[in-house]
This record gives sequence, structure tokens and C-alpha cells, in this order.
Amino acid sequence: MNKADLIKNNYLFRDMAASDLSAVARIAEEKDLMAGNLVYDAGQDSDAIFIIETGTVDIIPQGKQIPFATMGSGQSLGELAFFYPDKRVASAATRERTQLVRIPFDKLAQLVAERPTFGLILYRNASMFLAKHVRELAFYPEHCRRVPAQSPRLNSCAC
Repeated sequence: MNKADLIKNNYLFRDMAASDLSAVARIAEEKDLMAGNLVYDAGQDSDAIFIIETGTVDIIPQGKQIPFATMGSGQSLGELAFFYPDKRVASAATRERTQLVRIPFDKLAQLVAERPTFGLILYRNASMFLAKHVRELAFYPEHCRRVPAQSPRLNSCAC
């Protein structure tokens, strides 16, 4: 698993300086999970962003049994809680053997504090992603109900 390439290709970390990407790769933890393992559980404190290298992860809302999204290679999950800290509102469970990286919120927040340009780009990328999806919801509200999360138009679980 090449953490740096996986991170560099995620929408949050696009256009980052090589030194910033290296810093994120240093704090990222590699995880190898078997089918049926929980990445995180609904109700848990949110503490990390996850980027999937290989495999698939179902996102299951609290109190439900049917996933509302399935995430795959290159996609991220759990990142919205970095910007709006709260308990997890859904569980994330692997559908098959899945390799991913975990980026802890506390260490990411430290990088943001130490590297203002990194923080600016991170927040800009997140804002652009959210604005794009709000626009899709406003102009194409049926889109999020009919198109699975692995659609090329959606690269994360934001709907």
C-alpha cells in the first residue's frame, strides 16, 4: 500500500505541497480488515478519516439494516466529522477484505495548526466538495436517491 499516493488522490488533499502530503502520510495508519469488520460504529466518537485503498465498505445509518451507500477504492469516509465534530450517525462495515488508511483527527488538526497553507487548502477542498454536492442536491435532488455512491459524480459519502 502506498499511503502517499492514496492520500494525494483524495479530494481533500489535492493540490497539496509534497512536504504536506508526506506529513499526512506519516500520521496515517494502515488497516487491513476482513469482510464484516466494522471500520466504525454508529454512536462512537468520530476520531478519524478513512481512505479505502482496496475493498468496499457499506455505510449503514443508525437503526437501519440496509446500507445507504457503498464506498470503494479511492473513496473516503468519516471526513465530514472532522469539520463538524459529533458522534458517528452511521456504521461503516467492510463488505470484503478491505485495506484502508486511517488519518486521526487530532494529528490532522495539529498539522492544520502547524501548517497554515496546508489548512487553507484542506478547508478549500472540503468547501468545494460540499458546495458541489449542495448544488447537486438543489438542482438534481433525485440524484442522491437513485445513483449509488460509487458513481463517478460522487467520490465520497456526502449525500
